Parts: sequence; C-alpha cells; structure tokens
Amino acid sequence: MSEIESSQRIVITGMGTAAPTPNGFTAEGFCNDLDTGRHGIKRIDSIIDGYEDVIEARIGGSLPQFVLKEMLEEAGFNVKEPNIHKETRSKWHRTSQAQVWTGAQALRQAGFLTSDSLRVDEKQVDPNQFGVYQGTGVAGFLELIEIQKILDGEGKRPQVSGHDILLFLGGRPDEITSMVFNAKAFNDTMFTECAASLSSIDRAVDELRLGRADMVLAGGVEIAAHPATIAAFEKTKAISKETNPETGPLMLYKDPDDPKIGLALGEGAGSVVLETWEHALWRQQKLGSKVVILAEILGSGKSADAYHDTAPSEDGAIRAIDQALANAGLTAEEIHDLLIEGHWTGTGGDINEFRSIIQRFKKDQLAGMSAVKVDTGHTFGAAGVLAAIAGIHSMNTNTVRGFRTMSDQNRHAETFGWPIFNGAGARKVRNVGIVMVNAFGFGGKNRVVLLGPARKI
Repeated sequence: MSEIESSQRIVITGMGTAAPTPNGFTAEGFCNDLDTGRHGIKRIDSIIDGYEDVIEARIGGSLPQFVLKEMLEEAGFNVKEPNIHKETRSKWHRTSQAQVWTGAQALRQAGFLTSDSLRVDEKQVDPNQFGVYQGTGVAGFLELIEIQKILDGEGKRPQVSGHDILLFLGGRPDEITSMVFNAKAFNDTMFTECAASLSSIDRAVDELRLGRADMVLAGGVEIAAHPATIAAFEKTKAISKETNPETGPLMLYKDPDDPKIGLALGEGAGSVVLETWEHALWRQQKLGSKVVILAEILGSGKSADAYHDTAPSEDGAIRAIDQALANAGLTAEEIHDLLIEGHWTGTGGDINEFRSIIQRFKKDQLAGMSAVKVDTGHTFGAAGVLAAIAGIHSMNTNTVRGFRTMSDQNRHAETFGWPIFNGAGARKVRNVGIVMVNAFGFGGKNRVVLLGPARKI
C-alpha cells in the first residue's frame, strides 16, 4: 500500500443514526441491534390501510413516529436557541428532523458540540471551514402528498400556506442542518437515490482534500413509506410479498418464482463526521480535545453504467471498485481481511454484485459479506451511510453479521466457501482489516467507499 500524504488523509470521528431497528435512534444502539439480531422489519398494515386490495406487500422497515424537540431535550441540548425557534421548526419535514438528530449525535461524539448548544464549538472548528453534504432520493415527498390533500379538502389545515414551499423541497435536510449547527463552508444535497449517502461522503472527501473545509457532516436520509411508493415499486416486481417480518425479505438474489424474495421498503437516516487528519491532530494536540478516530477513508470510486434504468451492468460495478482501489493506492491483490457491506437488496442486481466481487477478489481475501437492508429494509438515500456505520462497527469489533434471511438457492455461496452465512446477528472473526461499502442506484449510478481501521493519533 502506498503512503497517503497526511494532507490527503480523511478520518471519521463521529456517527449518528435514525434506523428502524428497536434501538436504532443512536449509532451504538443500531449497531448493537444488528449484532444481536434485533431487526427493524415489521408489518406495514397501518401504512397501506385502505389499499390492501391493490398492494400485496405487507412488511417494511418504517421509522416510528418521533418528536425531535423531545429527543434533543432528553439528550441535554438547548432547543430554545434562535436557529431552531418554533417558527423555524414548523417548516421542517421529517427528513430534516431526522438529519438534525443524526447530525447532533455525530458532532457530539466527534467533540464538536461541547455544551448544550447545537452550534459547533468555534474553538474546535471555524464555521467557515465546516460544510454539510446530504443525500436523498425523494426528501419532502410525504409533505407534498399532505399539501395535495389540503387542496382536495382532506388535509389537516383548511388551506395551503406560503410556508408549505419549505416543507417539501428536497434540499431541506442540508439547509436545516447547516443552519442548526452553523456550517458556513457549503451545504448541498446529492439526489442520487440509492447511492445518495455514499455520493455525499465521496463529495465531502473531495472538498476536504481540496482544502475547502476542515470538517464535513455527511450522510443521507429517506422517509417515504406511503401507499404510492410501495405500489410503484411493487409494479417493478422488486418488492417481497412475504407477510412475516421474521422470515423476510429473502436475500440474496431474486427468483421470479419465489414471491418472498425481493426488497422491503425501509426508512432511515445517518450522518458521519469527516475531517482531515491534520485537523483531528490539531484538535487533540493544541486544544487537548479527546479525538477518537473511528475509521479512515482509504478511497472512493464511482462510475456510470450508461446502460439501463434499473438493470445493472457488471462492468459498471467493477469499474467503481477499481477506481476506489486506485484512489486508495491499493491493488486488489493487496487486500486482506475484507468485509463487504454489499448493496444486496433481494433483487436481480444481487447476483451482478456478487459476480463483480468474485472477479476482483478471491474468497480467502474476505473476512465476510454483510448487508444492512435485510434488517432495515431498503432505506435508499440512507442505505450507504447506514451500511458504512455498520461496517465501521464490524471493523472495530472484528465481527461479521449474517443474512437474517437468505434464499435456499443462494446458500451455495456458503457451501462453496464464500464467507456468507445464514442467520441473525454477528459472529466473531479473526480480523476485519478493510470495509468496502457498495451502493448502486437507478440509471446505473455506482458508488464504492473503502474504509480502513481506526488509528491512534
């Protein structure tokens, strides 16, 4: 492995989640849920109520209702600050609220929130050097549906308000997080659907390496469980028809003859704090801050299939993997103890992803393969960052999670020695040295991020 100049080294120092697992509203709780087999798949009867005749899906990974103000207060934050006053909060849709929550967790863990204030400590980072990147597919979609109901006379309010424009805009998560935490370097949203949160991490790394920021809060969010989204996905034959949350959705590859195989729509949000190595070092040595490096970004890669709206091209995934390796200064042959946090969704793309992996790596190079979607459902804009957080936890604990549900036809991978196992929870392995996180989106968007182990400063 070639040495990366210190100015190019990017580290992760904080993580936050809002996931559908029982304890998923903290990163620690989320990872513990995954380790112990406590998944977030549940019946969605209340969501599809009245549409049972036209929607066959019965399970998903929807988030519970939450009140941001109460969660922040319980966590010890001052919610009466001017930047989050009542009039402002009324313009936040749930995706923005979820990202404020995950951002607060991540920034506090990283040491940037040092009091009850949600504005970053300016001793720890210059706000002009603090940026925000978020990713999503359809943030604000549910709010737009509610506005339509108002127009139809079925809403909770008698008429549409001028403030409603601020409720459904897709870029609101990055705007709100920027205002709440006082990030002044830049704020932007990546609308790359399933690849969105890895796109935001990839872009954040570029900005940090270009010197446009010292620290970036990056992540993704998707809260869009609704009869319209479920029905539309169902028409693509991608949704699992399983009715029991304990036995579905089945992974890894879609067998058209088995209705239980397919994805379950999920909801979630996640954030990570990225900063340059020098900035983390400066905070610890000059300020005496306790900085814990959770992982290092070794490299990232991206490619476009230029092929099909939904069907993947094997070449695209391989090119993204190759670019990530080159960006990290690595060759495929140098990789050992690799954990692959795959994009696996339970659809036809799974077998393509598996083929791209076996073309680049031998089975004895791998520590294991895992996928968060079997426990959260497909969270689209949040999928990549939740997978990265799960992978970082696995790397720091030397554990690999199994596939809670796996179709019989794919257990051959385990039989032939590939490190995939069927079962809930995590098992201990000798070492997880590198994590590769994959995210593949509609229209042939491919994103890959390589994560290395934590190092002491």
